[in-house]
Formats: sequence, C-alpha cells, structure tokens
Amino acid sequence: MFKKLTVAGLLLGSLTFGGETSTTHPHWGYVGKIGPQYWGDLSPDYIMCKIGKNQSPIDINPEGLVKGCLKPIEFYYVADAKYVVNNGHTIKVVTEGRSYIVVDGRRFYLRQFHFHSPSEHTIDGKHFPF
Repeated sequence: MFKKLTVAGLLLGSLTFGGETSTTHPHWGYVGKIGPQYWGDLSPDYIMCKIGKNQSPIDINPEGLVKGCLKPIEFYYVADAKYVVNNGHTIKVVTEGRSYIVVDGRRFYLRQFHFHSPSEHTIDGKHFPF
C-alpha cells in the first residue's frame, strides 16, 4: 500500500496544466549554497520555497502514513512525446497532451513529466538514484 500511495502522489504532483518553464532560472542544486535550504534566496520568484509550509522537497516518514480507501486511478496513455530535455537536474519529456488520468471522475491531461536524479523527495531521510 505504501508504494502505491507514494507513486500515485508523486505522479499527481507531476501533472501540469500547460505552460512552459523558462530556461533562464537561477542555478539550483541539492547540496551546498544552492541546496534546498537556500532555494528561497536564489530568486524572488522562489519566495514560497522560503516562506511556504508545503513545498518540495518533502521527506516521507513511513511511520506517519495513514491507509486510505481511494478509488482506483484510471490511466489512458498515448506515446506522444514531442521532445526530451536534460537540463542537468531533470530529464523532462514534453508531450502532445493526449494522455490523461481520471481521478474521482475528473480528467487530468499529461503535458510533461520529468525525473530527478538524485531523487528530490526522500523516504525516511534517504534519497534514491532516480
């Protein structure tokens, strides 16, 4: 149950509703003076990283999980990648937007997905390779 909820939560967190991010954002990382504790200082655009209470990255504590009774997520996948970008932090795939999931009767289209290496989020304080 833990893995299913974690994967579903991270998948939903990766869905977008259009728009493209600029490539002119300040350089950030996971360690040192560009690590997560400093993200809010790298640009005024990142202020929520400094003052927000529910910002990435998060550490999932397995002992604090609550079992939920959720309806299954319906997946409708079409191989429609437009392009792939490796920006040094993520490998990002931008799609044509024909794939979607249905959650509680509501449709969410997949505009892009990306992978972090190492993992942005941790489980019990541990990073994973991807």
